[in-house]
Amino acid sequence: MLLFEAIFKNHFNTKEISDDSFKKFVEDHIQRAIAKNSGGTYTVMITDTTNAYTTYFGNLTSEDFAFAVQQGLTITADTIIRDFQKTVSLKEGTIRGLYGNTGIYQEFFPFGLTEYSNATKANIETLMTRMVNASTAHVADLGAPFVAIWTTFKTNYVNSRTAQLLKIGEVDNTKTMTSTTRDALEVQLLKNLFFVGFNNPGNVTACMDFFKQDIIRYDEDSATDGFGKIKGVIRDSVTQQILIDAEAQVLGSPTIPVAKNKADGYKTQRIEIGNRQVRFSFPGKTPRIMDVTIVDAGETTLNVDL
Repeated sequence: MLLFEAIFKNHFNTKEISDDSFKKFVEDHIQRAIAKNSGGTYTVMITDTTNAYTTYFGNLTSEDFAFAVQQGLTITADTIIRDFQKTVSLKEGTIRGLYGNTGIYQEFFPFGLTEYSNATKANIETLMTRMVNASTAHVADLGAPFVAIWTTFKTNYVNSRTAQLLKIGEVDNTKTMTSTTRDALEVQLLKNLFFVGFNNPGNVTACMDFFKQDIIRYDEDSATDGFGKIKGVIRDSVTQQILIDAEAQVLGSPTIPVAKNKADGYKTQRIEIGNRQVRFSFPGKTPRIMDVTIVDAGETTLNVDL
């Protein structure tokens, strides 16, 4: 019995093929088709494939850029929060010196200084607003420059956070478009596979000349295939507990799919050997970016605490 399921399956539609390999494979395929197009048989196929290739890898570049901007905005917002917390800690002495442990002091610190040191993105804007309102109410004692400190913090944070959230939405939209355009390129390659076979019925050698399979062969590993993986465990820096679903994102262009941290750690897909940067993230934790050198035919261990 013929395995028609295997024949008609789109073997290009798999995350096991990295964008690096996919890009090289398509470029090589287009060049091979051009070289065998003396009679113009493959002109339309070459044009359609080139258009799908340009659309996908153009979107991929846009996604990388948007992600980098988003990370910059995230760092900016986190920096403002840390600076605000430090300033509150320093200025608490000024407020206590003026008012002691009175009702006015409670307007600034109803739950003590700890509330500020434990602030998160969920309540930081509320705390900034409190400092603005309380200092404004007592500007006669504290002075306009004192009020300006908190007004500036709040304005800068709101602007930074708004830009960050907008960019997160843009990144999500770009990722959706990237996924759609990769699907289109995968389908185009499947069409090419059948079209080449249609024009070379039974001639396996002639058909294989259009596709350099070893570029995207992902089922086998060898000591000389130029690929490796990163593995490790992402833990909480305080409790040392494993952070389930923390993300390991290999940076660079094109983007490697995110690896999720599980009970036994994380493992990336196959990546070309060489120096890379990996961004580790988990909700409520400050992301970390670490350097790593990926070796051939093996798994490079990279553990991290967040």
